[in-house]
Amino acid sequence: MLTRKLTAIITAAVLITLTIVVLRVIPNGPFSTAVNAVYREAFPDDNFRAYVLSDVIGDGRGGDDVITAADKDIMAALTSLDVSDIGIADMTGLAYFTGLITLECYYNQLTEIDVTNNPMLEDLDVSRNRLTALDITRNPALKFLYCQVNQLTTLDMSGNPELTLLQCNDNQLTELNVTENPALTWLLCTNNQLTTLDVTQNPVLTLLECSNNKLYELDVTHSPTLASLECSNNKLTELDVTRSPALTFLQCSNNRLTALDVTHNPALTSLRFDNNRLTGIDITLNPELDSLWCHDNRLTALDVTHNPKLERLYCQDNQLTGLDVTQNPALIVIWCYNNRLTTLDVTNNPALAAIECYNNFMGNNPDISVPGWQNWFSVAGYSGSENFYYFPQLTVE
Repeated sequence: MLTRKLTAIITAAVLITLTIVVLRVIPNGPFSTAVNAVYREAFPDDNFRAYVLSDVIGDGRGGDDVITAADKDIMAALTSLDVSDIGIADMTGLAYFTGLITLECYYNQLTEIDVTNNPMLEDLDVSRNRLTALDITRNPALKFLYCQVNQLTTLDMSGNPELTLLQCNDNQLTELNVTENPALTWLLCTNNQLTTLDVTQNPVLTLLECSNNKLYELDVTHSPTLASLECSNNKLTELDVTRSPALTFLQCSNNRLTALDVTHNPALTSLRFDNNRLTGIDITLNPELDSLWCHDNRLTALDVTHNPKLERLYCQDNQLTGLDVTQNPALIVIWCYNNRLTTLDVTNNPALAAIECYNNFMGNNPDISVPGWQNWFSVAGYSGSENFYYFPQLTVE
């Protein structure tokens, strides 16, 4: 009987000892009950540990000092932590900061990060690291997530109903589900491998950047507040922006569009649809337009007489037979080469800095003059009819 009792006591003692050892060796576990945990074990990354000791605890202690109850209280009470760009490769120990609302750890060398013990997080920036995965399913309060320029292949946001901003561009995402994020206003997912993107459940979306993916379709008709849309370098054959009256910036270059209706976008200031298959475009109802890139299409006509604020016009490589810019006094740049123009009147464009109009039907020395400009010169070097005129007094951006 005595032997059995002794064995039981020894067994219990061994289990207690093993538990203490495990708690001390695994600081991201239930460390709060660990006895005599030291900083070097709880924060194995030298740079992260140095920051915590100097900027959070700040009493001159070192890595071999024990983490006291008071230390734990200090870390748990902290609401904001910025450890960006200090060479951290391991964020083990982050679980001590249970009260964090804002965490910035961008520009480091992280391959993983555990934020499952930070339930109050609202603002998380882990961008420009080497993350291959990111678990935010236990961060229901999250509003702002910056995870761009990593190596993420998946991202689950089903547990983040408050999310308003997501920047996940420059990853390796093949799918992105934002249908459970109705509060989303900014979505930036450029430079991924997405073949589909459903934003029909995001009614307050104001900015969408999804260029450089593999999208075949994009429905933004359920986003009436959309102000900025970039969807270039995809495989879109159609794009309906008629239900986005607040749209000011639209870039849909390098797709397969054959038509584009912007007559319901009166606030539009910048429009870029170059390298598509359009034969016509109506911009007569866009009086605020200041920049237009419509080159490399199949346009046979272009009416810019209702765009008095137009500053930059790039309409080269089309099939234009005429171009009236007499109602565009703010024009700084005109590129209209590789068309079928026979004349070009720029006498009402005193702000001009540059014109490129070679490879048209105007001859080698067309009669182009602008009052007040005496020092412009011609630069030859193009084959065929070559007309390049540059006003050296102004810098062209």
